[in-house]
Amino acid sequence: LAALGASVKGLTVPEEQRTLIDGAVGRMQGIAGDLLRRYRAPGAEGKAKVETRSLAGLIEQVVAEKRIQHKDRAGLKIGFVNSADGARAAVDPKELQRIISNLVNNAVEALDNGGSVSVSLSAPDGRVVIKVADDGRGIPPEILSKLGRKGETHGKDGGTGLGLYHARTSVESWGGSLAIMSEPGKGTSVLISLPAAALPRDIPLYIDSELADGAKGEDIAAELYEKGFSDITMATGHGPDKFAHIPWLKVSGKEPPWPK
Repeated sequence: LAALGASVKGLTVPEEQRTLIDGAVGRMQGIAGDLLRRYRAPGAEGKAKVETRSLAGLIEQVVAEKRIQHKDRAGLKIGFVNSADGARAAVDPKELQRIISNLVNNAVEALDNGGSVSVSLSAPDGRVVIKVADDGRGIPPEILSKLGRKGETHGKDGGTGLGLYHARTSVESWGGSLAIMSEPGKGTSVLISLPAAALPRDIPLYIDSELADGAKGEDIAAELYEKGFSDITMATGHGPDKFAHIPWLKVSGKEPPWPK
């Protein structure tokens, strides 16, 4: 796999094909590493590397790859709706991407002609929810109740039923849940719900001094400071002396603090 990855870097191929190949090689390396870890330490399935990560970028990468992979399917639309750009959760990033990749492939296989697959990210009530939905054939109730169990599969010749089982096992090891909802003739939705991870308290925060509805930036900064955030910069047209009574607040001009 290392040789394959090195060979890919030396190829001259269109960017979209490189994206697809890089993603596939990365997931193959992740699968191989996972198998090796389990071989060396039987029973260590739950000891994969878990990191607190922003999820939007991980999902966008998979969706981009799936669009390329299935670009020859006439009328197929694969969309991503991001309603929680800063949402973070503690996951194994490569495993999460494998799960989403498999769910999108399952959704595409459920479509007969054209159709749509929608991947969405939201953050309701302290949770982070990833939803993969299709408007395909749907799953009969008697089969739906069994999906996610080891050995249960639906609609795949030679399927082992391990995909959804391992997906559910992984998600639950991260403190989350996986639910499947379906209606024959209307489509299927798979929801992954994870505990939302709090922002690190030392993360740099930037706010404006004049906010909507007359809100003052220094008041919002004070609320953030009370919650434990310490690296707060406020952009203002006033001089620093005006806020000298707030010693922990950094003051800057209206120019953005990051390089142009």
